[in-house]
Amino acid sequence: MKELIILTTIIFVSRFLPGLDNFTPILAFALLAPMLTNNKYLQYGLPLSIMLLSDPLLGGFSNATPFVYSAIAFATLIGNLFKNETNHVFKVLFVGASWHCFMLPTIFMHGDSTYFGQVHADLLILTSTGITYFTFLFVSNMINIFKEITNGEELF
Repeated sequence: MKELIILTTIIFVSRFLPGLDNFTPILAFALLAPMLTNNKYLQYGLPLSIMLLSDPLLGGFSNATPFVYSAIAFATLIGNLFKNETNHVFKVLFVGASWHCFMLPTIFMHGDSTYFGQVHADLLILTSTGITYFTFLFVSNMINIFKEITNGEELF
């Protein structure tokens, strides 16, 4: 549980860092959450609450907000449906494709982006989400290995 709190805090803070799209760590976390806890409220609630708490501090909400939040909740659903799937690349690609589908309506709502521009942006999001997901997965596995080696001692 401590690891989950620490990870949630790190992801919340990452929203304020420059660089990658600030929601990709949350998208990766949403996909990984079902592997970290069996509590459905935490699986869906943590990623969405990070967004709800940080969005007002980052400029508020937009017309795209419902689509972004839906894509994040869907990433958690994918994580649940494929919880025992060992092909993590498949899961990341599935989340990337679903993100693209969820965000398509925003192109037509705003009219300020072309479809090909959206595809390019979505490929960048897919890449950064994949890198973040595999980093989280690696750290999570290292924590589990540490617990096995030390007979269940807490890392933190």
